[in-house]
Amino acid sequence: MSTATRVLVVAITVMSFVYLGISAALFAYRVDYKNMYLTEQEAHKKTTTEKNKVIEEQDARIKTLDKNIDELQKDISVRKAELAAAKEDLVEWKDKHTQLMNNLTELNTNVEKLQASLKEQITKNQELNVSVEKMRASTEDAVKERTVLEEKYLNAQDSIIRLEKNLSTLEKQYLAQAKEFNQTKIKLDQYIKAFPSLSTDVVSAKLIEGKVVAISEKADLNIVMINVGKNDGVEVGMKFTVYRGDKYVAKIQIDKVEAQWSSAFSIKEFQSDNIRVNDNITTSPY
Repeated sequence: MSTATRVLVVAITVMSFVYLGISAALFAYRVDYKNMYLTEQEAHKKTTTEKNKVIEEQDARIKTLDKNIDELQKDISVRKAELAAAKEDLVEWKDKHTQLMNNLTELNTNVEKLQASLKEQITKNQELNVSVEKMRASTEDAVKERTVLEEKYLNAQDSIIRLEKNLSTLEKQYLAQAKEFNQTKIKLDQYIKAFPSLSTDVVSAKLIEGKVVAISEKADLNIVMINVGKNDGVEVGMKFTVYRGDKYVAKIQIDKVEAQWSSAFSIKEFQSDNIRVNDNITTSPY
């Protein structure tokens, strides 16, 4: 056997061993890869199961939150309705407060007038008493005159009694109105405390003054025209006091407003005299 043949045989033998080694290594690696795959697969299943469990918990939590959100939205709707009702009540109490203030002002005016009239009658009564005393010492003519004066005195006393009764009635009305006014004020304060944001809605009425410029020819229409309108801040539903000099005349309520004039109707319950052209008007209770 030649040297080249021997070398070739040795090389083939060495390559065979190398091939066997490589094959064994590859076989060993293949077995490890399969085990690693199975291990990874089990770990993946476990992780997937845990994540699915977390997802289910999150879904349950989301459903609970959705339910809570629905309940909160319903509660918000109820609160909004209560707030709207409270605002309406506040506007109603404000109107009642204004009306009560107007009634109290009118009652005060009437009481002052009755007190002045009562003082005048008392003064006249005192004068009549003095005259009666003087007439006692005079002649028969004086006696007759005294009789006439006594009749006048009795008439004056009747007037005083009627005035005292009227004054008593007005005082009772005044006390009742004052009590209602205090109750209204207490409820108004309670609403403002319960809903502080509503207190900014209460705005004091603007003082507007003007004159009556026309009156309807038909008395049953009860319509008057005034020389103030939108440009002056007049609004539909606003109430004005009509007066002539120092005399209270009536109350009117606006039913139509233009830029420079408005029309109104007289409130019969608060009318003490017929309204005339050039009578003064004001939003003040007067």
